[in-house]
Amino acid sequence: MTHSETLSRPSEAGGATTTEEEPIVTMLAASRWTDSARLLAVMAHPVRLAILEILCEKPRCVKHINALVPLAQSHLSQHLGALRKANLVASLACGPLRCYYVLQPTLVKRLIWLLCQEHPLQRRTCASMVSGISTS
Repeated sequence: MTHSETLSRPSEAGGATTTEEEPIVTMLAASRWTDSARLLAVMAHPVRLAILEILCEKPRCVKHINALVPLAQSHLSQHLGALRKANLVASLACGPLRCYYVLQPTLVKRLIWLLCQEHPLQRRTCASMVSGISTS
């Protein structure tokens, strides 16, 4: 089933199936957006974005990340833990050091690049909205 396919749904009045059909989002697509929303929710913190930007340059150990993101180490560890749980970063123990790297570098680099761009607002008028809508 695709985005454009339809499915009958029960009417709110009596529970019987209505003859009107409406588009639905497939389970696969809903799952994709749910996963994406969770990923963005984890990233949606200035400290986590800074950490990801730093790690996109190259893998770094906690003490080096902490030098660039001046937080209490316990707070930094909480942010790194959230990024690790979301599979955005991973770590390796290198002797006494714990070093982090980005697991999805293409995704993270593109999102950071997009966020760094200017995105001017584009206000619309009612007339331009109505003329842009096609009637079937």
